Amino acid sequence: NIESPIDTTQKAQTYPNFNMTQSYVQAAIDAGFNVFSLCNNHTNDQYLNGIKETSKTVDLLKNQELEKGNKVYFSGIKDSEKADFTFNLIKHKNWRILFLPITEILNRQNNKELINYIATDKKSREKFISYVKELKKKNRCDLFILSIHAAEPEYTRAVTESQEEFYQQLLTAGVDIIWANHAHII
Repeated sequence: NIESPIDTTQKAQTYPNFNMTQSYVQAAIDAGFNVFSLCNNHTNDQYLNGIKETSKTVDLLKNQELEKGNKVYFSGIKDSEKADFTFNLIKHKNWRILFLPITEILNRQNNKELINYIATDKKSREKFISYVKELKKKNRCDLFILSIHAAEPEYTRAVTESQEEFYQQLLTAGVDIIWANHAHII
């Protein structure tokens, strides 16, 4: 989870409006990470320009790694407001892994149409569960990983009852692993 824009037109910034450098992401790639979620509560910290620059930066990184013979995957930001959720279908050895990141929380609501964002209300979650079923049906896979930047309280190990219910519905819909993050604890 890259919990920050990667806007190379701006300097690196810390809380509350994050921005990281391309070299930070390159260091993660060099350390062996190759699948990244770009959607979380900080995705919009640098506004529309930050989202666009993040897309440009990750495209550049993907192409640089491809030239070296490495595949790197990024998803969570859309290329247009009308686009569907972005995801990766990763083929590794004999495995087909579907990776879909979403966020349920944004620090700013503007530009949310460009982010894999779902609201936490019942109707939005039901619509998303239907989407998950269709996505799995259209993308045969051995493993379906869903990364959820959850609208949970931070710094607590407790999972809310509504989150637990939602996760169970997602597992029933075909997700194999739910990687819930945002609590700021291990």
